[in-house]
Amino acid sequence: MPFTPMTGLELPDDTAVVWRYMDLWKFQSILETSTLYFVRSDRFYDPWDSVLPPKWRIRMQRVMCDRPNGGKYTEAAWYEEREIPTNPILCWNYDESESERMWREYTSCTDALVIRSTVCRFKECFSSTSVEVRIGQVNYGDHDGLDDPKFFEVFRGDDAPSARLNPWYVPRYLKRLDFAYEKEIRATIHVNREDQPIDTGYNLAIGSSGICTLIKSIHLHPNATSEQRKQLKSLMDKYGFCDIPIQASTLS
Repeated sequence: MPFTPMTGLELPDDTAVVWRYMDLWKFQSILETSTLYFVRSDRFYDPWDSVLPPKWRIRMQRVMCDRPNGGKYTEAAWYEEREIPTNPILCWNYDESESERMWREYTSCTDALVIRSTVCRFKECFSSTSVEVRIGQVNYGDHDGLDDPKFFEVFRGDDAPSARLNPWYVPRYLKRLDFAYEKEIRATIHVNREDQPIDTGYNLAIGSSGICTLIKSIHLHPNATSEQRKQLKSLMDKYGFCDIPIQASTLS
């Protein structure tokens, strides 16, 4: 599905550089399956990721709808029990250059790598999918003072603005200042009913053309050996991605 901008989600310019740091086995999975792995936010190591701001949770005790087996969902319960498990997230870093801290935090060995892309490429790689992908910058700070989203009053009526970010998604783009070094752009999707439930995450197929669109180049780990470079090149040739450039780390 072509990328559609949404009011409430900001992005850097299309030419801005974005990065995805990972160990080699994760990259091999991308090459093998031509998919990108979206993770449930309640499986992240940060227990506060996507958690409702305090004011929201207090006010979201309004009854929303019936539970399948009796009882009622409040808005807060619906978000935590139905939205979080079905709307996984894919995280990228936007920065002009490689980050030593990101290498340290998100890779575990010297055969790791980082994918270099741009905001434009990231948006366009999803064009062949039938899934709506929401992409935006994470907002870092203290979000305790955020006001009530007023789901029923504003967003469930006939006058709801269709292009505006659904309030269910707002908490997924909020993080504490402790994580500001990540400079994160994240994509979120809703997993269709026929593909539910998902335990940890969901592989979204973008096809080999989507992979080629996404990846501008691959940068090796700063301490990678020549043998590890050969191993990576062999792997990419094996899966038909021989034209994607492999470069040394700028931190080497």
